[in-house]
Amino acid sequence: ITKRDVREGTVSRFKSTAYPPVVNVDGRSIIVANYQTLGLNWWALTASYSQPGVITDLQYTVGRRGDAPWSAPLATTACALRADPRVVSLELDRAVPGLTTMELAGPDAVLQIDQRKLNIFKSTAAGLSFEVDSSPDLADPRYLVVRRPLRGVAAWFENPAYRPEIGDYMVTADGKLVGIMISRDKCF
Repeated sequence: ITKRDVREGTVSRFKSTAYPPVVNVDGRSIIVANYQTLGLNWWALTASYSQPGVITDLQYTVGRRGDAPWSAPLATTACALRADPRVVSLELDRAVPGLTTMELAGPDAVLQIDQRKLNIFKSTAAGLSFEVDSSPDLADPRYLVVRRPLRGVAAWFENPAYRPEIGDYMVTADGKLVGIMISRDKCF
């Protein structure tokens, strides 16, 4: 993402790599991610009167690593979900060679399985995952609350690689997408 400051003529850039899930929805391949994972919370995107600017470039590239690496620009519209606008979907506008998509877990699947068998996959590190305990949010059943074993000062010594973060995603033991983390302890 590139932004040019109108008054000063300076250019700001944001670049990152993410590993969001790709799910199969009615035969279409859809990337599902937290808006933060896509860089849409970057401070320079929120133009204000004190920092007027123009977005000059917004590029996403989808790629595949491994034996047959492949990449191409992604030219599609991002759609924020009405139920929770922090979760965004992007349809892949072309076939990706060797892409394996995930299935969506049904709304009642989370209640029927052993919730100790849910896994969090990091959106910032390819393949890094860990098991979590979760329970339905009693205030809003669309969310799961991730129970963290360490609290207070003990949490300081917790390995951050094994701590849920915004943008990570939750998966059932059989590989179906449950949801996207919208905070460190809440999954939509």
